[in-house]
Amino acid sequence: MPDQGLPRAARLRKPVEFDRVFRFKQKLVSKYFLLAWGDHTSLPKLGLAIARKQAPHAVQRNLLKRIVRETFRAQRGLLPCCGLIFMARSAAVDASREVLHADARKLMQQLVACFSGAIAPPVAPRHQFPRHQIPRHQIPEES
Repeated sequence: MPDQGLPRAARLRKPVEFDRVFRFKQKLVSKYFLLAWGDHTSLPKLGLAIARKQAPHAVQRNLLKRIVRETFRAQRGLLPCCGLIFMARSAAVDASREVLHADARKLMQQLVACFSGAIAPPVAPRHQFPRHQIPRHQIPEES
């Protein structure tokens, strides 16, 4: 049986590699995971940041990591060549394995769509102030 493991070349391992990805500030959010991506590499690389605050027990954190690794391994050929960091949200602890697999797969498909140009990358919405709260010198002229 061939080795189904995740090779070292397909993982983010050093803090510097994680920092490069976080510096891009690109992310996709779902109900159970947050996916940050950036730092174009020679092949897709996976990093996991499952916080104790989100999954208090080691068994829960290990399960979440296993699910994301399995999904990444299955989708790796379709993913763009960049660093990916998965972070768990607190709702992930109570979800079933099938739901978590589907959610991670959906995030990866959204990432592929962003890179193929099918959808625009998400942009953080800016807070819109009511017109009467904007200083007069910043209000655009109306024609």
